[in-house]
Amino acid sequence: MVGAWPLRGRTGEYEATRRALVAEPGAAVLVGDAGVGKTRLARELAHDLGQAGRAIEWVAATQASAGVPFGPFVRFLGDDVPQTSETLLLHQISTRLLAATPSPDRPVLVVDDAHLLDDGSAALVYQLASSGAFRVLATVRSGQRCPDAIQRLWRDGGAARIDVTPFQTTQVRQLLEGALAGPVDTLTTSRLGRATGGNPLFLRELVEAGLADASLRQIDGVWQWTGARTLSSRVTDLLQERFDGCSDPELETLRLVALGEPIDVDLLAAVVPDERVEALVDRGLLHPDSSGATVQLPHPLYGEVLRAGMSPVTARRLRRALVRAMKEPTDPDQLLRWVTLSLDAGERPDNPDLLAAASRALLLFDPALAERLAAAADPTLPARTLRLARAVGYQGRFAEAEDLLARLDPRELDDAQFAAFLRIRGENFCEGLQRPDLALAYLDALPTPLPPTVRHAAACVRIEALVYGGDYRAAIDVAEAEPGFLDQPEVGPVPTLVMALEQVGRSDEALQLAQAYEKAAALPTRFAGYGRILVTAGRLDEAEQVAEQHIAAGTAWDWAEFICYGLRVRAQVDFARGLFQASAQGLRECVSLARDLSLGYFVRLALSGLSTAEAACGRIAEARAAMAESESLAAASPAVRALIEQDQLAYAFVEGCEGSMRSAYDRLDRLVASCVAESQPRRAVEALHLMARFGYVSRAASQVGDLASLCDSPVPHAHEGHIRALASGDAQSLLDVSARYAELGMIHQAAEVVDTAAARFLAAGDRRAAGRATSERDRLLALCDTGPFRWWASAASSSPLSEREQQVATLAATGLTNRQIAARLVLSVRTVENHLQRIYVKTGLTKRSDLADWLAAQSPTT
Repeated sequence: MVGAWPLRGRTGEYEATRRALVAEPGAAVLVGDAGVGKTRLARELAHDLGQAGRAIEWVAATQASAGVPFGPFVRFLGDDVPQTSETLLLHQISTRLLAATPSPDRPVLVVDDAHLLDDGSAALVYQLASSGAFRVLATVRSGQRCPDAIQRLWRDGGAARIDVTPFQTTQVRQLLEGALAGPVDTLTTSRLGRATGGNPLFLRELVEAGLADASLRQIDGVWQWTGARTLSSRVTDLLQERFDGCSDPELETLRLVALGEPIDVDLLAAVVPDERVEALVDRGLLHPDSSGATVQLPHPLYGEVLRAGMSPVTARRLRRALVRAMKEPTDPDQLLRWVTLSLDAGERPDNPDLLAAASRALLLFDPALAERLAAAADPTLPARTLRLARAVGYQGRFAEAEDLLARLDPRELDDAQFAAFLRIRGENFCEGLQRPDLALAYLDALPTPLPPTVRHAAACVRIEALVYGGDYRAAIDVAEAEPGFLDQPEVGPVPTLVMALEQVGRSDEALQLAQAYEKAAALPTRFAGYGRILVTAGRLDEAEQVAEQHIAAGTAWDWAEFICYGLRVRAQVDFARGLFQASAQGLRECVSLARDLSLGYFVRLALSGLSTAEAACGRIAEARAAMAESESLAAASPAVRALIEQDQLAYAFVEGCEGSMRSAYDRLDRLVASCVAESQPRRAVEALHLMARFGYVSRAASQVGDLASLCDSPVPHAHEGHIRALASGDAQSLLDVSARYAELGMIHQAAEVVDTAAARFLAAGDRRAAGRATSERDRLLALCDTGPFRWWASAASSSPLSEREQQVATLAATGLTNRQIAARLVLSVRTVENHLQRIYVKTGLTKRSDLADWLAAQSPTT
């Protein structure tokens, strides 16, 4: 169970209401839908005003008291209610109210659900407010009949009307994270916000139900909804109240909308009278769009309650009525709706309509619906198998997709179908099964020559397989042999070509191709690699915009993959800027979501990033855990070369953060040799730069020039400048490099370089320059969320431990035994024991369990 549900996201309404009560006009009316938080806000205000010394009187109107004159105020008449006129009763209640709430300031009368007041009580409230005897705060449910006296409060200016509206997505996240005391993933926030329409009461009930059946649970420290959504009886009863006054024909109209929303008004008018629809709109039970062309229920929970209350027979009858009323679909979206309704009504559309609708569902990232539609088509049709394979593959069932495709006989396919078959199977081999070697083997076994359409598809698959296998130069050679592949985004396999161009140092071409592809894309922000190429090109602001576009599109259309892509790009931007805590939080969410989506390739990319972010924050155990999971996934997909290289860089960074510099150097040296052999200068420069930062400067400086010259991105050139400045020992050159990093937005990296410059100035005896550099370092670090790494000059000089002792202490603090530490560092157990004894002497500690706290206090990275 959630504890006290926090008051979040209502700062504006709270402040406006408080001002209206304590200043002028001295009264306020909170107006909003049921469950939107009016009463919660009124209670918070009453509590705070009471704490400030004001007398508070709370009155609640109910359906039962609505038929009783002065029902909510009867308690102020005493035991003997006099039989007298309403005017005298009103005066007597006013007098006793004032006597019951003595206060140096005007007392506050809170009237909850004032729309349910009888006329006499409403007149009393109006008199108390207008006379100034009380400050009045009332809550009113929108869309309900309200006594004239209460409406006059705000119409005549005697009270401020404060509309309490449903929460937007940002407010929903604030409320959820406040109630759950932890981060909530973007997809869960979006889906709960959409399901509840931003209604806090409904949101709380769904959260309580999700916690009770474990549909809502923490995964890697992030709250995520993983099960089906259930409605509590409280929510169901509250929503049913809105339908209590509806006639049977009106309920039937609402049920029709629930089965087909959003539904065209013209279509609805073909089944029910226009005036009935208009009446339901006027009562707030149907919401039209801005043009009035479609209507839908106030929010999705209304539809769930209405559908749950229908028998299967009724639902089938109503769906058939809608299907019969629908005209011939004129666009893909209408066709998709008509086909889906027809299937739900027990009717079977023609095969072409089913397959066209399945294609539309795939384009709209609804593979579950696409699978259902394709499965309803004739199983002997190759087009049915192709769409079904694509749909199950999009749902992470890659082996099942391969089984479907393997049963197709290419000789029975026409050229267009065979081309589609190759693209789908190649994508499933490379991205799904992560076996680019199988894709290449299949292509090599094809008979030649191939028809032009099929040859084009085979070239696309070959490029994808070569890129996934890490043979970027060969992939570009294939693309250059195909007309249009490198300059026409609608022709070639752009995402994989962008990766290939980027890795061989042709970042400008990669970026131009990615931008052209984005501009020509049928749907916005559909290219996941666009943001990544902007990050590696040092264009962080643009990359952040793309990340937010991905996340916005994902939340608006419930496209989980887009949210995942956007989270990773945003985390890359945060990491580049030195916001490592934010990067780690985003990547934890990304990993969790990618796992749930069965995006194996993407899970490994995100885990690699997460390990470096956790290590940058000083959380070595968490970094190692992320790498261990990536290793376990790598065992099932050894052929994906790009992931192996990414993991090696991550491993080296983690080792550097824990102090295992020699191990990191050996790993980086092997990676550089591999990248040079495979013509991958960009990755090689990254590895050399990390090597130099860890202290192996001469080795990095001897190679970086030739490799950086092959890259046209500013980031590798900045890295080259850093390496050369380190090798020269010139402090001013280091300051110049720091300024270059700062221009690129790489703030933490800029701080690291200027930290080295400060040490060089100090070693040269120039204390004034050292002081200026130190101030600049501190200014830059203030823009980041993490302090210096352990290899910084300032961090290294402050530790009493040697490098090896620091390594042993760090590993011991993570819980490793002496034997495990010895195996990790290639030492004897006795040597590890001796190191620990010296560590205890230098730190003043007496036991192993205190090491973690000591290291945390020493290291600004935690």
